[in-house]
Amino acid sequence: MKLRSIRLHNVRRFTEPVQVSGIAPGLNVLSAPNEHGKTTIFDALHAVFFRDRKSFDKRIKSLVPHAGGSPQVEVEIEHDGALYRIEKMFKRGAGTVRVLRGGSLFRQADAAEEWIRTVLKAPERGGPAGLLWVRQGQAGLHRRDKRENEHAQLARRNLLMSVASEVDAMTGGRRMEVARSRCRAELAQYLTGSGRVKKGGPLAAKRQETSSLEERQAELRGVARKLRTALATRRRLQRELDGWLDPGEARKRAARFKAAEEVHAESLRHADELDRARDRERAKKMERDRMRERWDALERDVRELAEATAEHASATGAHKAAADRRGKEETRLNALERKRDEARRRAAKAEKVHRLALLETQRKRRSELVKKLEQAEEARRASESAKADEARELAVRAVEALEHHSSQVRRLRRLRDREAVSLTMSYLPGKAGAVKLGPDILEDDVRVSVPDGADLDIAGVGRLVVHPDQRVDNTSLEEAEARLSELLRDNNVEDISEARASLGRRRDAEERRRDAEAILRGVAPDGIKALHEELAALPEDEEAEEEGLPLEEARSREEEARAALDATVGAFERQRERCAEAERLALRGAAALDAAEARLGRAKAVLHGHEAPEEEVRRCKEAHARLSNELEDLTRRRQSKEQNAPELTEAESRLARAKSVLECAQVEERRLQIELGKLDAMIETHAGNAVEEELADTSEQLAKAEHELQAIVHETEVLKCLDEALTAAQESARDRYVRPVLRELVPLIRLLWPDAEIRFDAENVLPEALVRAGTEESFNVLSGGTQEQIAILVRLAFAQILAKSGRDAPAILDDAIVYTDDDRIEAMFDALTQQARDLQIIVLSCRQRAFRELGGTSLRIEPVGED
Repeated sequence: MKLRSIRLHNVRRFTEPVQVSGIAPGLNVLSAPNEHGKTTIFDALHAVFFRDRKSFDKRIKSLVPHAGGSPQVEVEIEHDGALYRIEKMFKRGAGTVRVLRGGSLFRQADAAEEWIRTVLKAPERGGPAGLLWVRQGQAGLHRRDKRENEHAQLARRNLLMSVASEVDAMTGGRRMEVARSRCRAELAQYLTGSGRVKKGGPLAAKRQETSSLEERQAELRGVARKLRTALATRRRLQRELDGWLDPGEARKRAARFKAAEEVHAESLRHADELDRARDRERAKKMERDRMRERWDALERDVRELAEATAEHASATGAHKAAADRRGKEETRLNALERKRDEARRRAAKAEKVHRLALLETQRKRRSELVKKLEQAEEARRASESAKADEARELAVRAVEALEHHSSQVRRLRRLRDREAVSLTMSYLPGKAGAVKLGPDILEDDVRVSVPDGADLDIAGVGRLVVHPDQRVDNTSLEEAEARLSELLRDNNVEDISEARASLGRRRDAEERRRDAEAILRGVAPDGIKALHEELAALPEDEEAEEEGLPLEEARSREEEARAALDATVGAFERQRERCAEAERLALRGAAALDAAEARLGRAKAVLHGHEAPEEEVRRCKEAHARLSNELEDLTRRRQSKEQNAPELTEAESRLARAKSVLECAQVEERRLQIELGKLDAMIETHAGNAVEEELADTSEQLAKAEHELQAIVHETEVLKCLDEALTAAQESARDRYVRPVLRELVPLIRLLWPDAEIRFDAENVLPEALVRAGTEESFNVLSGGTQEQIAILVRLAFAQILAKSGRDAPAILDDAIVYTDDDRIEAMFDALTQQARDLQIIVLSCRQRAFRELGGTSLRIEPVGED
């Protein structure tokens, strides 16, 4: 089965019909932003194939848009070389479903639901189709909570059934199951199906008895041990308390704390003095740096004044030279302007002479155009008349359709007459005409077809009724006759003969139209409008004021005058460009002079108030040297203090330790006194009980119970070993079913990890561990991205096995590759492209930029009817 197109109406955000069309057999990619409707399409597909039309649970309710309405989904699929369209509408208690093939109804209602389940091979039918459709965020095959574990168990069972349908025959069949059932029935007296001890069974009861005796024995031993330990502990604690209460030790602790306090105070005083020395050093350094900045600024301003003075002198000279050049160029321009005006007057006179010569030529052309317009208008009227006659008659396609349906009716009638009941009457001499079929007399030895039955009147005998053959189906003939009648009405004709006559008249009109159009093209190749425009472009007839020169001579004189004018105008324009260049140079010189004057003014303004800048620079240098010496002296003093400074951190640590010792002594004294009080109370409580005698009696009862428990455990272990041996035989056969999965999966795994191997659990036929560089990593400890990638590749491997066995189903991934990094996503793209050679894969993703590199057929969600 392969998907071809999807159409949704009234599904969540799609209150208006939308569609995804052009789905190809291989790799298809629908990449769109979030909230665009990709997951809606996935859920709608899932509803069509896996939810009954009568269902209206929470998943179906989630498809209903906020505005209300009944979700409608249409899916076109290809199955066994034919195209089918599935139409399903969900409505509370009244949903509908239809399957159409070739535009005709194929299945509906319950029969359609059954056909869909059969085609798709859903999980409840032993197929994995739903397992190949990965919902957003559910790519993994291993689940964590109880509800998801149940789903995972169903997934594993369906995957196993899809690739190992004959596993029962390979693992012992019915006899093996009987042996395992008897073994497990015996084992069930002691253990549950999950291997736990059965509540209320013999093993549980004996274990409970043994456990109670062990608990009592441990309790009595604990009490005896507790008493002995309490006495020893009391003696030890008393010795510790005496040590803490010793007066000499207490005085030593106090003296150490006082000495640590004095050292800490001296360290703090020295640290404050060092901070003040650092502050004085920083202030002096800032003062020296400000003096250096003032020194540099004065030197910079003196240099700027000298450079501005030189620039001003240079700009003044350049401005004067540019002004002189501009005056000379303007004088030359005025002389050329006078020559240009004289050339214009001569060219205007020559143009007037040439225009008079053109008048006679234009009068002749006007006469020719008027004649052509008359011929073109006559041909156009003839063409329009023929087109009107042509439009009133039937087209070839309409007549061909009538001919086709008429032929079909005749063929169906012959077929009906051949299959229907027929009569042949052979009269005896003198009895001709004695039998009538309705008002007509049956002719002698003539076969007559009676598909609808007949009433025969036999003269002098009676009436004979011939009943129609119930097996003859006239539906197709009636439909063909109805369609033929409808076409005759639509084309406004009585019969085929009238339609053929209309077609003949149409062809005559077409011939007249083609002749008229040929004449029109010959007279007006560019159209009648072009002739009118050319006629309108000609000037009106004018009376010649004087006799003109011949046309060629007038044109020659005009060309000479214009050539002289062009030469004069060219010289004038070139001179004007030179004038403009001189003007630009003058303007640039003036601008440069203005800039130089502004710079000189700024330089003078900066040094305004400085009568002797060089002397100020010298004083700044002397002050800078003095401040540098003072800074060096402060630095030496600060460094000396740092070398002789006591270690403040060490003093703080010693003070904290001395204080901690004092506090610890007080806490320990209080704790030991409290502990001694508790021990005295406990010893007094348990000293009078006969603990040792009760302990001996309990130990004897426990030995007997343990012997009986050992016998039951031995029997249980024997049964478990037998069950494991039988199970191992089945698992050995199952291992052979892992090989085809690995055969398909290994090339895909190597795309991501070239030297890696995958290890499968033979019972579940699911990945159990990944082996890389000789190190085996359990599937559960792999990263989320790696688990996601392996889970998708496993599904692709199963899909490949199913496709090779003729049970292919499309693989649909809704944002399944969400934890994959940029490098591995390229390898995943290669795996999808490789599998798409034999599978139909549909990838839905919001990662538009990343999935541009995937390739495949690009799909879009489009409104229905959009081009």
